Amino acid sequence: MYTKEQIKQIVKKFIQQDLKKKDILDEKIFDMWKVRTLTQQEFIGLMKNDALMIEHLIYFSLFGLLAPTSHNTIPQRFQFIPEKQIIEILIDRQYILPHSDATGRQALVSIGCVLQNIEKVANEYGCEVVINYDSVMLKDLQYNISMEKRYLKIATATFKYLKKMNPNFENLEILLARKVVRAEYDETVVLEQETIEMMQKYVSQNYKKLSLHVVTNKMFLTGFAKIQEIADRTVIELDSFSRELGNWLLSNEDVENNLGMRGREFGFDDRFSNRIHDGLQRKVRLLPDEIAGFAIAGKMAIKKSSALCILTMKETSTQSYIDAGMAYEYISLDMQQNGYCNAMHAGMTEVTVAARMLGASLRTIEKPAVIFRIGKPLKKQDYDRPHSSRPSLEDVVLYFD
Repeated sequence: MYTKEQIKQIVKKFIQQDLKKKDILDEKIFDMWKVRTLTQQEFIGLMKNDALMIEHLIYFSLFGLLAPTSHNTIPQRFQFIPEKQIIEILIDRQYILPHSDATGRQALVSIGCVLQNIEKVANEYGCEVVINYDSVMLKDLQYNISMEKRYLKIATATFKYLKKMNPNFENLEILLARKVVRAEYDETVVLEQETIEMMQKYVSQNYKKLSLHVVTNKMFLTGFAKIQEIADRTVIELDSFSRELGNWLLSNEDVENNLGMRGREFGFDDRFSNRIHDGLQRKVRLLPDEIAGFAIAGKMAIKKSSALCILTMKETSTQSYIDAGMAYEYISLDMQQNGYCNAMHAGMTEVTVAARMLGASLRTIEKPAVIFRIGKPLKKQDYDRPHSSRPSLEDVVLYFD
């Protein structure tokens, strides 16, 4: 079996340490965004007797590591079984948010994003991917700080190389460029009806238990924006939610923590990043205007977006949440390829009163799984906001005894 040091050395081969991009900061915690795209010849050169090796599984997992996760907690863990060309994907229950994700729903959505990334990069290199899911109940997905049953296997991805296929480097670069951009969008940009229909067709054809609602009407967007404001105020005013968010919303100066979100990713300067971090953790008292400003910012963001997308579930299950994550990531990548950005609004799914208001506004009894807005940033510099931090891949691999 491979050791942590061996995995680390393989990872190094795929990272361009000298890569310079505006949105990748110099500190080590951002190195995983420097994945280089392999040529088809390089990819095949790593094979043995037409079989994928540990290097391929690591390469696929690097893209899985770059998928979006709730609060950038990175709950996914990987196990490699090279002789069977398998990656096992697990959840580390120590990284399920105990208050804002009490049942592990957001963690499952995150795993769906991970699987979508892995499948996409594997397909680019001509590999078939078969994903089998373990029987996991929602009640099993609660936060757990003990070592007993800490890791919960969610899925097994089995790969098979089928044919020589030249990878589309543009598609791979989109995977590497993807980021959540929590900025003010240009409200004059209209999302084309053809694009909306394509998104809805993709969801209806691939995920039978999901529905995609796309809201573009400005009057309706204003109504949903008000629901978001209620959700944000609730998060700030409730101690449990607030302190938890403060644990993961870090100052811009924090260059050690390889998890969490920096204030700059929200457009906060250094002073306000420190202020909001300390305020959420109740180290300082936020002024009423600061609380209002935080909530109003989310409301205005939705009002000025080109569209608000809501993925709802016909039945509540672990599979539905994973599917919602896969559908969201597919749409996110497709939108990015067309010049759009997106930002998630999880508060409306996790704050009960907001979720009920959302369902009433949509006139559906289906429960929301993922809510995100789409648009093009009003300010050009917002496209260049830095990526969030990531742990090195070897630190999220589980090693057999």
